[in-house]
Amino acid sequence: MVSEGKFRKDLYYRLNVLSFHLLPLRSRPLDVEFLARKFAVDCSRSHGIPLQSITEEFIETLRHYHWPGNIRELENVVRRAVLYCNTGVLTPATLPASMKNTVQRMDSSTVAETDYDVSSVKQEMISVGTAEPQTMAQQTMEPRTLESQMTSVEKRVIQETLRRHNQHRTATARELGISRVTLYNKMRKFGMLS
Repeated sequence: MVSEGKFRKDLYYRLNVLSFHLLPLRSRPLDVEFLARKFAVDCSRSHGIPLQSITEEFIETLRHYHWPGNIRELENVVRRAVLYCNTGVLTPATLPASMKNTVQRMDSSTVAETDYDVSSVKQEMISVGTAEPQTMAQQTMEPRTLESQMTSVEKRVIQETLRRHNQHRTATARELGISRVTLYNKMRKFGMLS
């Protein structure tokens, strides 16, 4: 608008105190999983829809989608999946057909490259819906709620980002799009401070 003469240049520079550059969602595959789980829990609670698990295939489909609508599109897709899910399990079948077709057409050359080491984080994470069957005693001792899984994913994302930045908290907070105070509070919550 400034370059078109529709907005005063001096006013723009007065208002432009902070600028944030966030990578698009397609470049942050770990964020896709965390946000999808968060949106699923929120929708499940707000609509009183029981949600038991999310399959790994559901998460993988979301991870490989291009997300032209960014986070709002992800939230709408997950909300729709929860609303249409009648089994309590989110699977690729609960996703819009157009999205599944787009993912199938994409080849590896069109998927954005990232510096996330998804495979190592995935192996360390406990994924909802992919656990081996447990005995009743194990289920009682180790509750596997969706919320506890989201907490686990959030902790892993922070650990992985800290590792990539050699434990530099400012750079980590910047990449995660949160303040240093928020990062510090999350690290304290997860027992990551020494």
